Amino acid sequence: MITGPAPTALDELGAARSEYALADVLGFGRADVPPTSKRNRFGSGTCWYVKDLVGLKYLTATDQASADLLLGPVREAAPPAVTLSGDRRIHLEVGRLGDDTVVQLVNFTCFGDAPAAFRTVPAACTVALEVPAGKRVVGATVSSPDAPSPAPQPVPFSVTGSTVSVALTVAQYSLLTVSLG
Repeated sequence: MITGPAPTALDELGAARSEYALADVLGFGRADVPPTSKRNRFGSGTCWYVKDLVGLKYLTATDQASADLLLGPVREAAPPAVTLSGDRRIHLEVGRLGDDTVVQLVNFTCFGDAPAAFRTVPAACTVALEVPAGKRVVGATVSSPDAPSPAPQPVPFSVTGSTVSVALTVAQYSLLTVSLG
């Protein structure tokens, strides 16, 4: 992903180049009017270009449109193993342990833009993942230090086609394990 109105127009010392350093990768040169956006195949890869400074926009406003522009090419090249629907302030990390998919969920909804006393605001979400061909879901459990017992507890799940979904509420931290067999 390359962004900006004059992509690779300057050298490492800030001097103007006669041609963009990555003109072949971008699919346009300095003499051309930069497009609003462009997708260009180069070699065995693909270059995504956006004229706007979407990274700066995202960092200053954390708007969803900028996030989608930045993440679109990534999601197309490497679709996520797990998807989360719910509050986007719930952070997840995924790992595999044998036939188990382990999803760590952290609820950051209690943090705002201004200093305030810490409080917990439980957030509902749904975690979905693809079940590989030849496998089936044998169970799903959730463990959390927020629960009366940190021991893994069975949770309901549903399978539609090759996707398993688990709806849960995250207080602060939850560890979801989906076991396949």
